[in-house]
Amino acid sequence: MDAQDLPLNGSQLGIWLADQVAENKQAYVIAHCIEVRGALQPELLSRAIQRGLAEADTVTARYVQAETGARQQLHAQGAMDAVAAPLEFDLRRHADARQQAEAWMRADMAEPFDLSSAQHCYRQALFQIGSDHWLWYQRFHHIMLDGFSFLALTRRIAAHYTALATNADAGPSPFSPVSVAVEEYEAYQRSDTLERDRAFWAGFCETLPPAASLSLRNAPPSGQVRSLAWELSDAAALVLQRHALDAGLAVPDLLHGLLAAYLYRMTGQKRQAIGMPFMRRMGSRAINALAPMVNVLPLAVEMEGGMDWFAVSRTFRASAKAIRPHQRYEAEQIQRDAGLVGTGRKLYGALVNFKMFDYRLELAGLQGTTHHLATGPVDDLEFNLQVGEGISIELRADAARYEDVELKRHAARLEGMLEQWLAAPQRELQALLPATDEERNDIAQWSQGPAVAAPEVDRLSAMLARQAAARPDAVALVCGGATLRFGELAGRVAQLARLLCEHGAGPGRVVAVAIPRSVESVVAMLAVLGVRCSVPAAGPGLPGRPRCHDVRGCCACAVVVHRCGRNCPAGRHRAP
Repeated sequence: MDAQDLPLNGSQLGIWLADQVAENKQAYVIAHCIEVRGALQPELLSRAIQRGLAEADTVTARYVQAETGARQQLHAQGAMDAVAAPLEFDLRRHADARQQAEAWMRADMAEPFDLSSAQHCYRQALFQIGSDHWLWYQRFHHIMLDGFSFLALTRRIAAHYTALATNADAGPSPFSPVSVAVEEYEAYQRSDTLERDRAFWAGFCETLPPAASLSLRNAPPSGQVRSLAWELSDAAALVLQRHALDAGLAVPDLLHGLLAAYLYRMTGQKRQAIGMPFMRRMGSRAINALAPMVNVLPLAVEMEGGMDWFAVSRTFRASAKAIRPHQRYEAEQIQRDAGLVGTGRKLYGALVNFKMFDYRLELAGLQGTTHHLATGPVDDLEFNLQVGEGISIELRADAARYEDVELKRHAARLEGMLEQWLAAPQRELQALLPATDEERNDIAQWSQGPAVAAPEVDRLSAMLARQAAARPDAVALVCGGATLRFGELAGRVAQLARLLCEHGAGPGRVVAVAIPRSVESVVAMLAVLGVRCSVPAAGPGLPGRPRCHDVRGCCACAVVVHRCGRNCPAGRHRAP
């Protein structure tokens, strides 16, 4: 195999193919900004950057399409002429120096690298924004590095800087050549292990739950990313560590359980397909190779409402453990085998990424703080976990599917669920309240409907009195051959109302009416309503045959009946 002209390994090939068809190629970049305070020597850092990059075979390589497929053409390791000098900017005279530097970085990340060109697909820049305040910006195409090797290369550059500043030797390059990673990949492609892994994933995908998204927008990936991060308080971190120790789990286990539980509570789907990156470096001869080797694979996490925090966390850990022996099988090949390519269906919804790296950096005694700017493409929603001196959770989402306000709401809900489980880790999953206090108040207000003032309603007796005074001779009631005018109707109603009052009728009392439909039944009903009594649900029966026995036992203070009086309870009153 020609060491200067190699095929790509599995991860590189996947990135190459995705980059070729992507509309937004700037998604396939990784970028950091390292903040340093102190007497940094920029000329030494510039030399250290060049020395470090010269040792990075995948960074100085060219990536081309040949007749035999995509290839990487390597320069001799240590060739300084293949490395571009970093850009330097002195912004100390500007009051908004940091803002200008960050704006430059954003603009640079918006410009895609073209792998097919002869130009370098990386960028290094150093900004001096104060007398002893520096920002070191690094950006690479993802085909060159993954998160693990990015950090390894940054540390190597820091070691070169320290050696230059102290007149020491940085030692030999710690990096394995990319050829080792390629050889391992090709050997796996010819192995029986590949066939066993293929069979495993074929069976796994048959029962894989559908990918669940927290987005309400069915938009294709835009290549633009929104992000939001927060750090747990020291008090919360201490409680979290104590719970992990008591349960025999690690802090990342509990955070994985929290995120899986959140997806369950937000979607109602107890079986979740969750993406998780696997490094594929442990136990490999290529552990120190710079080429990307990460493989994002789906986990099938099945939860029940009665589980507590510890049970969910153990379930997540067991799901990851089941996948680990088969992590070398390419995710892109899993999709092809399952017939998902071109269907719009995905292997997983949200992605959970525990960054187990220590990002602390030292440059000849100066401390560097790493700020993550870009970590590659995000198809939907990604949760990044970092556990070190502090514990932080970062949400990264595709900008076409999530707004900034939505990320803030997800972060607030997650914090609320974390607080509930920190206070009571045995609390059942189904009892967790994902909604924030503000959302619960909104729901309570929405459930009540708009506040409407009670309308002013005239009583029927008042309306009758007004009509009798204004139009006493106008026809008010017609029943068969009988006709009553308003004056007459009001007089008869008033007469019966006085009689009812004499016998105890009044507000809150019951007066039964057992009269067939007639003029008298209307007079009786209006009189009862006039004295503010209620009428029991006792039907008058067929015309001419009042069913007076229906009103026995209704606790009525009076019963109004027709003059016939047949079958009426004794001692009651007939309608006038």
